[in-house]
Amino acid sequence: MTRRGAEATPETLARAAVARAAHARLPGGRVRLDLDVTLTVPDAERLTALAIGRAMNLDALVAEILERFVRERAIRRRAS
Repeated sequence: MTRRGAEATPETLARAAVARAAHARLPGGRVRLDLDVTLTVPDAERLTALAIGRAMNLDALVAEILERFVRERAIRRRAS
């Protein structure tokens, strides 16, 4: 339960968490979040090589991968 007596949903809790964790609001409805990611050395090297091959920085590549995952998952959830 929230303070106002309404049921806390994952979406409302996520909205509040992002509002607290976001360091900067960017154009296009984006926010800057700092994440620490622990990967195996081979996976980190593969991701870095992929970013270099696409002429992107690693942060941009990881953001692209995460955004695609979230969009595809949302589409699948709506379809079921």
